[in-house]
Amino acid sequence: MTNLLFALWMTLLLPIGATTITPTIGILSQPLHGSKNNNNETYIAASYVKWLEVGGARSIVIPYDASTEMVHDIMSQIDGVLFPGGGAPVPPAAKDVWRLLQHRYQVGDLIPLWGTCLGMEFIVQLATNQFDDDDNHHHVSILEEGYDSTNISLPLLQVDKEGLYRSDYIYDAVVHHNITLNNHHIAIRPNVFRDTPQLLVSQYWKITSTNLDLQGKPFVSTMEPIDPSVLPVYGVQFHPEKNAFEYGLYPNTNIPYEAIDHSPPGIAMSTYMASFFVQLARENMISKERTGVTTLQTDGSHPTTTASSVIYPLIYTYPRRVGYKFEEIYIIPSVISGKAALAAGSSSPYQEDPEITTSKPRKCSPNPSLRRGVLLCE
Repeated sequence: MTNLLFALWMTLLLPIGATTITPTIGILSQPLHGSKNNNNETYIAASYVKWLEVGGARSIVIPYDASTEMVHDIMSQIDGVLFPGGGAPVPPAAKDVWRLLQHRYQVGDLIPLWGTCLGMEFIVQLATNQFDDDDNHHHVSILEEGYDSTNISLPLLQVDKEGLYRSDYIYDAVVHHNITLNNHHIAIRPNVFRDTPQLLVSQYWKITSTNLDLQGKPFVSTMEPIDPSVLPVYGVQFHPEKNAFEYGLYPNTNIPYEAIDHSPPGIAMSTYMASFFVQLARENMISKERTGVTTLQTDGSHPTTTASSVIYPLIYTYPRRVGYKFEEIYIIPSVISGKAALAAGSSSPYQEDPEITTSKPRKCSPNPSLRRGVLLCE
């Protein structure tokens, strides 16, 4: 009931007519690792798609291996960008997206960008022009390896009660409950963030929350723009999409695969952040309509700023696979195969992934030796 009332309250805050506008968000896919991937396929976890739907948005794919031309075409169809979590270096497609967004911002087209976990790390690397050496090693001075922050839910520290956390309910939820799932071993230290000119807390971004890993090492857990009307780029090191949409259990057990909090405060935080991000895209669409920037219809329903040579489909047309690491993922064909532009197999059945049924189950429980009964899996 609390979440329902909160969602209704959020809706009442929107301008009249704003709720009828449906933004389309481009989600960058991630490499599909494992021996089963013989065709260089990539994937998008369905929890990100569902998370955006909570805010009232649809999704299309930005393939990890997209060409510059493809990225330009896709960018003409979307109203926001999501860099999700994963485990891969920054691809050329993300660099193309970043360059295009910087150009859009200069002309007042405020397409928002959200980075989750690895996605936030991408933003930090793109902003500082420092990238990973290869697919397996991270040799980037601004990002630090060795964090003990895998599969653990934490309350946030040093939270600024503004921007993402201006709501009393959300502020209380993230400060007093262990609801933010962390699954990373790389992060950026607060002092490094503050001392880096390209991030420059006084001009570009501000740190609105931090955390400590299990060894007491600090990291930035939320970065927000100083002025969203100039640079609408947000990053969180945790996974807000998982609270509401990932419930994976090890096969034939009731043991959760990840230490995800599904309490009312956790669900409220998740849905609030989705609504916050999608609303940024919605407000930019409204602004462009008022100024006459948005004039073309490329698919009969979705307005864009430029005509696209290829109409890319919504993500729902791609084949899906189920498991428990992610309860559901969308499989994205390799761009090299020539199939990424037209998603094949719109009626493909769900497929169980045999690679994720062999891991040893881990027991999840509150640990009384940790702050506020932090939930972790061992």
